[in-house]
Amino acid sequence: MADYIAKASVVKVAVGPKTGSRVARFIRAGSPIPEGVDQDLLDALAERGLIQLTPDNPAEDTAADDAQAEAAAKAEADAAAKAATDAEAAAVLAKSKASTSDKTTTAK
Repeated sequence: MADYIAKASVVKVAVGPKTGSRVARFIRAGSPIPEGVDQDLLDALAERGLIQLTPDNPAEDTAADDAQAEAAAKAEADAAAKAATDAEAAAVLAKSKASTSDKTTTAK
């Protein structure tokens, strides 16, 4: 099924099976038309200029992939920084416990 986006400021579509209950949806300009809209209705709306096929724009796909890769790299860097901070805190705590136990003596 082809993907469509709303071209008019508002487009009303019926979502659901041909036989049975349908739900009306109001789609704003630039928003995708949801799955479940009858193809005949999509064709009629496209003929009237209310919707259009989604343009295939590889530049947008590349930008989305770049953004996703950047987010993953940031998450990895944050995790590494947290691990380093946790290790440093554990070392300080261990050193503190060691110096405290050296100073403690038992009474005789």
